[in-house]
Amino acid sequence: MTDVSKSFRSDHLPHVIESDSISYIKVHDYDVILMSWPDYESDFAFDIWETMKRGSELVYIGESEGGCNANEKFFKSTHPYIQNINLAKNFVSFPGIHDSIHVYKKR
Repeated sequence: MTDVSKSFRSDHLPHVIESDSISYIKVHDYDVILMSWPDYESDFAFDIWETMKRGSELVYIGESEGGCNANEKFFKSTHPYIQNINLAKNFVSFPGIHDSIHVYKKR
């Protein structure tokens, strides 16, 4: 088996920034964050939402509250901010998976 991690070095890809997501969004400018299928056993999705700046948007792809993505803290904190934007017109989900696309605007 080939170890592909040795073939990808950040000095060969100057536009790639090695950073954890929370540290990155604290210091960099952005308008939209795309989050897909976050772990439901951690506060990752909630921590991202809490760290986001006002006026930015979060595009969330995953299952809704009670599903296998994000946790209750995330859904309770984002519920008032959901926007009804139909991004799922041609969205295809795997059988048995109940994910969808939601957009939240941080105010």
